[in-house]
Amino acid sequence: SENGEYVKINDGLIPSKGSLEQGATYTFTDNNVRNRKTYWYKIEDIDINGAATLHGPASATPRLLYWLGE
Repeated sequence: SENGEYVKINDGLIPSKGSLEQGATYTFTDNNVRNRKTYWYKIEDIDINGAATLHGPASATPRLLYWLGE
């Protein structure tokens, strides 16, 4: 839940893509999710001096669609 306990789900730093001028983006795929369940995430950035800043939370709700074909 948004105000619940958060658990670290990655093993290391997530490399950024971008620049100082345009900002950075980060991508992480959580493969341990269930369909139609809402998950809450926070991201922690570590600057070059080792100072950490926590951002979020943000939510995601996977919705798998099944194609039965014709």
